This record gives sequence, C-alpha cells and structure tokens, in this order.
Amino acid sequence: MVLIFLLFLLPLWMNSLLTTMAWQTILEKNGIINMVLHALALPEVTLINTPLAIVIGMVYNFLPYMVLPLYVSLSHIDKSIIEAAHDLGAGRWQTFRRIVFPLSLPGVISGCTMVFIPALTTFVISALLGGNKILLIGNIIEQEFTAAYDWQLGSALSMILMVFIILNIVVEAFSERNAKEQEVDS
Repeated sequence: MVLIFLLFLLPLWMNSLLTTMAWQTILEKNGIINMVLHALALPEVTLINTPLAIVIGMVYNFLPYMVLPLYVSLSHIDKSIIEAAHDLGAGRWQTFRRIVFPLSLPGVISGCTMVFIPALTTFVISALLGGNKILLIGNIIEQEFTAAYDWQLGSALSMILMVFIILNIVVEAFSERNAKEQEVDS
C-alpha cells in the first residue's frame, strides 16, 4: 500500500515541466515505447503530437491531485459502517452506492477542484506533447499574449477563465458546507 501511495506522490516531487519533457522522450518516434516495440518485432506507433500524448501527460501530472483527496476521504470512513451495511444484507455495489460514495463525496469534489484548476490553465503539456497542434484554453491565452500581442483579448480570456475557477471554488465550498451539515444532523 505504501508503494502505491509513493507512486502517486512521485509526480508531485518533480517539476511538471521536467516530467512532461520525460514523457516527450518516452513517446517520441525513437523513444522508449517504440524501442520496446521494435525489440518485440512489432510495428512502431506514433504517440507524440497526438491527443493521446496530451491525455497521458495530463493524467500523469494531475492524477495525484485527485488520488490524495480521495485517499484521505476514504481513509476517514469508519469500517464498522461498511460492516453494518453488509450485516444488514447490502451487497458490495449497494454498499458502495449508498455508503462509500456519499461519504467520499467531499474528497471527490475536492479532487475535481484540484485537478480542474491546473488542467484549465496548463499550456506546457499540450505544447510539448501535442506539438501545438491541439490547443487548450491555456495555450490560446498564452498565444494571445506572446504571439498575437493582443493583451486585451488575452486579459479577457483570462478573466473568463478566472470566473470559471471562482465558480468551481464556490460550488465546492457549498457542497462541503452541506456535507458538514449532514454530518452534524446524523
């Protein structure tokens, strides 16, 4: 269990740019994946500069931000509640749906917020792994400032992005407050 936990923490210990560049090396035409495929006499695959490469990079960089709140939320669930559900005849799926998921919902919401904000603003991952072929909102804002020199549009897009982030935080705060109120009521 500790090894799995450390594997999820590992990306947090390194710079995001460094890990993205490492994935660039792994996914490129002469990268590790194609070397292994060539050694196994299998055809090469083109992964770099594709949407799949961006998804791999984003999942690797942002997965710990989802796993850690989930882990904390799940570790605080009292085991006796789950045992009571089984004793009362609930199956695994019913126990998950009616007990585990509702009790872990604050961790899910917190994890979604922690992933949503950096995923919206990232531009390095799509630039390095997608070759600037696939644009995310972060890339568009960055290009407005650096390539087009349209500071007004870049600022407007940044403000719209900020509104989405603030709305996300407000929704999380309300859901967390409701979860605490439900805890007190029960």
